[in-house]
Amino acid sequence: MKKKIWIVLLACLVSGCSVKTEDRQIPMETRIQSVSEMWHYAKSYYGNWQLISQSDWDDAYYETLEKVRASKTDSEYRSLMRQFGARLQDGHFSLTWENEPEEKRIPLQFTIIEGKLIVSAAASFYTEIPVSSTVNQINGQYWLTYAEDTIGKEIGIQTPGTRQLILAQLLSYTKEEAKEITLDLVTPQGEALHETLSYLDKDDLILWTNAANPLLDKSKNKFLTYHTSPMMDAMIYQDRIGYICLRSLKTIGIAEELEEVMTEVIKDLDFYVLDIRINAGGSGAVAKAILNCFYPDAIPDLILYHQEMDSYDVGVFSSLQAMNLSSEEIGESPELDHDRRRGELMADNQYYTASGTSVDINTVSPLPNVAILIGNRTGSAAEDMAAYAQAIGIPLIGGHTAGATGQVAILNLTDGAKMMFSTVRVVSPCGQDSLNQGIHPDYEVEQTLEDYEEGIDTMLVYALNFAEKQIEPR
Repeated sequence: MKKKIWIVLLACLVSGCSVKTEDRQIPMETRIQSVSEMWHYAKSYYGNWQLISQSDWDDAYYETLEKVRASKTDSEYRSLMRQFGARLQDGHFSLTWENEPEEKRIPLQFTIIEGKLIVSAAASFYTEIPVSSTVNQINGQYWLTYAEDTIGKEIGIQTPGTRQLILAQLLSYTKEEAKEITLDLVTPQGEALHETLSYLDKDDLILWTNAANPLLDKSKNKFLTYHTSPMMDAMIYQDRIGYICLRSLKTIGIAEELEEVMTEVIKDLDFYVLDIRINAGGSGAVAKAILNCFYPDAIPDLILYHQEMDSYDVGVFSSLQAMNLSSEEIGESPELDHDRRRGELMADNQYYTASGTSVDINTVSPLPNVAILIGNRTGSAAEDMAAYAQAIGIPLIGGHTAGATGQVAILNLTDGAKMMFSTVRVVSPCGQDSLNQGIHPDYEVEQTLEDYEEGIDTMLVYALNFAEKQIEPR
């Protein structure tokens, strides 16, 4: 197989050098080498070959090589590279170039409510489309069909709700020149609109009018804010319930900050609601440290499947390097021999399980004084936190998580791109395979459009009512 790969690579390099184009800044030799590096990195370190067979990955490599040879512009080449990486079906997959042209955008932002594409913000200087309008069609197609056809082939696989949200957010952007988009909408008042908008330079967009996008509902006058920082907000609701919104799990200092808040600021309350709905992850060690504020005993481990033991360490090293964090800051072991592990090449793809024990969720007693809010923006280590929580009896409220977890590797390609993907297949302590499926809530709650238009956070209202039912009346 390796001999065949390098024969194809040599042929592509020789023939690619003769291609002439006025729009190509990334040399063909560099393009071919970068495609091959992407193929090789996945073969060596990817942790989820249950999603795509390695023979299919090889076939995708040959197919992409041919398309790259024929590509005429850098934009076309980058799209082909993203399509190639998306074949891994990994929710963590991304491919970014620092020197990629600045994106243009339309004067609208979108979100997903009740499965519908909703205008969440508008630049009123450029359009009179009201916020909370529902978009039905884009360029004559059902909006989701259009989004999948134009954007979906370049992104990984997540749970359906998360995928729709990502597509909705990406619809506002383009790197193409002089592109317009035509929308068929219905306003909150029921008026049908047919609008064509141009993509503009981001710096030109002004006068944003934001729709209701609450983190707190209209009962917020019942909240008293006791602590706020870039990583968290801590509030008290009706003197008895603590509400803590955690935005990240990146460093161990977040757990230390929460412990200080819990002991000095919002201590001795009857119930706590932790909100990780907008938390994209960080470190599983930080997630465990946070849960230990409520559960002092040992927390069951995730069940991890690697290609080799060191594939996890490659992910740890490259992620720390990309984020410019030390292992001590993120809460991992400082003894990891990062330089050696990064250089190891692992050709075998035999799985082993790092942990074979599973928790029977039916035997877990629920904790009486804490619940966690999750949703389709809960990703990576925040999903691990939700999995840990279920294993120790903390109820989960809200929607399914993103379905994108597993220690990431962030590796450099010759063309200047950074490739991110999962090195580990993760199964929850309760035996749930979360990749592309997410962690399921114990109490499923969906944000309603009616509440959204009124500035009411449906999930948070449910969580607060749940908390009130768990505590004794005074």
